[in-house]
Amino acid sequence: MIAQGTRFTQAIAPMPRTTPAFATMFTGLWPHEHGSREVGDAIGPDVTTFASILSQAGYTTAAVSANNSAGPKQALDRGFQSFISGDDLKERYAGRLYRDRTNVPPSGVGWGEATTDEALRLAAAASTDQPLLLWTLYFDPHFFYRPPSPWQDDLAGNSCFALYDALMTGKVSCGEVLDARVPLAADALDDCRELYRTEVEYTDAQIGRLLEGLEELGRLDNAIIVFTADHGENLGEGGLHYEHGENVHDAGLRVPLAFVGPGVAEGRTDDGAVGLIDVMPTLLEQLGLEARPTSGVDLGPRLDLERRDGATDTRRALFAESASGFCGDSHRLLTTGRMEGRSCIRNDGHAYCVDSQTGAQTLFDIRSDPRMRVDLAASKPDIVAELEEAFARWPPETARERTVRTPHYKLVQRPLFEGGYHSELYDLRADPEEAMDVSAQHAELATRLGALIEEWAAGMGPMQQRELDEELLEDLRALGYVE
Repeated sequence: MIAQGTRFTQAIAPMPRTTPAFATMFTGLWPHEHGSREVGDAIGPDVTTFASILSQAGYTTAAVSANNSAGPKQALDRGFQSFISGDDLKERYAGRLYRDRTNVPPSGVGWGEATTDEALRLAAAASTDQPLLLWTLYFDPHFFYRPPSPWQDDLAGNSCFALYDALMTGKVSCGEVLDARVPLAADALDDCRELYRTEVEYTDAQIGRLLEGLEELGRLDNAIIVFTADHGENLGEGGLHYEHGENVHDAGLRVPLAFVGPGVAEGRTDDGAVGLIDVMPTLLEQLGLEARPTSGVDLGPRLDLERRDGATDTRRALFAESASGFCGDSHRLLTTGRMEGRSCIRNDGHAYCVDSQTGAQTLFDIRSDPRMRVDLAASKPDIVAELEEAFARWPPETARERTVRTPHYKLVQRPLFEGGYHSELYDLRADPEEAMDVSAQHAELATRLGALIEEWAAGMGPMQQRELDEELLEDLRALGYVE
């Protein structure tokens, strides 16, 4: 199906986390504009969504989101007349849905199968007298990588399953897994990659079943199909394993993006810079609806061969930032966020943490006590004072990587302990692993991109404090991300 349309090879998310990414796709706004700057954060009450516009234009609007961080709590159901959430799927398929923290065997109903079934049910129930907007979000593939049977049947003995068990039972910690500080986490990488690939294949089959079902219902006649994702997955890239969001490496930042439908050129690829931020303005134009002010652009000239001349701007720049680190005992990051009830900042040898509720201070020697169990704050006041000062420079969740990206080059800025950022420029064609800084060779470009990212970041303002969502925390605990 995707081969029948136009595929963008350099599309990126504004942040490699679910809620902010989809919020940007639905609004055409940057995370600091729509209000969701971390997984679970709701968009602002006055933000207009794509579904709201289509609902007002006479469309039937329906959605199935298997991921609870993209649903009603985040106001991503705004404008949808029917919305089935991850919690709804759990309730409807109780005792039959194969997922973590249950005794349902792999032969049970998989997440993707349930998602497809419910999407087809909503499409069948929708009136054929109205055009239909159907959004379907699949939760697979996602850590833990557990495709149902028969997809996992040939992978028995896979060491990635042993890693899951060790994480769930506390034999290894979240930070030890994400940093691959223990042999089990490092040695399981190839097997985890295989499971991840298998989950992609399983999801691909379910999307194929969805398209076949929609075709049988006559819903693909004259339809526009958009295929994309909210983020990728880091499997060792940038030092991050089995996760996404904590850095701006392309492994987590780049996403698939393809358009299929009337007026869309078939069988071609576009290598220019685009983002999820462009989806809403593009679809409004394609559907002949009134354009709304957004920070994205209409990709229509790059979808239509007749308007193709000069459409790909090789100088266009796209922006993104990383999210916060979940694991307090992950030592790759300058800071970790408040998901486990405390925020921490670290230097080469120590981590200083502040309880987000009580303000209590703790200090850990991360060389001798990497799991951060023994509080040394009382015995090392000088180190506490030094790190307390750094903590004031980087309030919770502000020490994030940020990037500006063209089709060929990428400037990444990483926060420094002493304040400010260290910048590196990567030539993505010659160095897709983002390992070699070429700022010296391309000083003028690095300066230009640095000025662009400073201008973009200037509009962000301070991070908004928020109450932690206990259900989200429970989901993260189940994955071993918080304790």
